[in-house]
Amino acid sequence: MGRRVLDDNPLLVTGRRDGRAPMAFVVGDRLVGRSSGWLRAGTSSASKRTPDRSLNPIGSGRDIEDSTSQETSMISASRFRSRTVLLVTAGALLATTAVGCSQEPKVIRPYTPAAGVSGANDTVKLRNIVLVAQDGQARLSGMAVASADDAITGVTGSALKPDNSVAAALAPSTTRVPLTRQTSVNLTDAGIQVSSPKLTEGLLASVTITFSQGEPITLQTPVVSASHADFSPAAPTPIHS
Repeated sequence: MGRRVLDDNPLLVTGRRDGRAPMAFVVGDRLVGRSSGWLRAGTSSASKRTPDRSLNPIGSGRDIEDSTSQETSMISASRFRSRTVLLVTAGALLATTAVGCSQEPKVIRPYTPAAGVSGANDTVKLRNIVLVAQDGQARLSGMAVASADDAITGVTGSALKPDNSVAAALAPSTTRVPLTRQTSVNLTDAGIQVSSPKLTEGLLASVTITFSQGEPITLQTPVVSASHADFSPAAPTPIHS
């Protein structure tokens, strides 16, 4: 048994001591093939017969080196493609998340993020309208903005039951409130009051506000308690009959 260097690869050549033995080729610790050629003991590697490659499916040392290089290249390319796919996928997810976070929620119709309700005609907008009730009396609270000079001329309506059917009519208000063009008017300070013994805190009242110029605006208006800290400043002024 001895070592030879073929094609720059260390080979381990094994055989019997009778001087005629088939050669086995070992690269490092691996058996890479056998040859039908014969190597007589004591002869040099240059005088041996050329191995029959058809009986050596694994190939020579150079073939092994080339095959190993190709396998390494294929593994590296596969890993590169896998990492590329992961990076592209992660980027797409981040982009989707960023787009989702940057867009504002869409609503089908306007809503009022407050206790009151809103309404409008061609020239007047009403915002955050509520009835602040106490002992059957209620003050109209909210804001009004007009695009042209106008005036509130009256408030009528009905107290509603839990099923929103009419419980009783409201004693109307005839308080006149001027509305100046492009000016916000605090209706709480205007002193518009209605009354009904059927006004119930936590339910609704149908309220119609009339104007000297614009069309009337009817709102399903929340009835809130004047005892609540947020609404106590708008408590109605007691009216004694």
